[in-house]
Amino acid sequence: MMVLVSLFGTDLYANMPGVIHLDLGVGIAGLIATWWLLRWSLHPRRPKLARFIDDGMTGSSLRNAQAALDEVARFEQD
Repeated sequence: MMVLVSLFGTDLYANMPGVIHLDLGVGIAGLIATWWLLRWSLHPRRPKLARFIDDGMTGSSLRNAQAALDEVARFEQD
């Protein structure tokens, strides 16, 4: 049932005049904003902000995986 509702909504969305321009504009604006935020947060004077944004976008699982890899590398060196 949900598939039919989704298909019907997509069909309505695709047939609205001018909606592709709005969708493209929102997508481009989001891409530019994300790129700017990433470049701004990776500035060398903002390491805490970069870590906060990384945790917000990827979650703590990426940080935990990196910590585990670092621990394995330290173990192999010893």
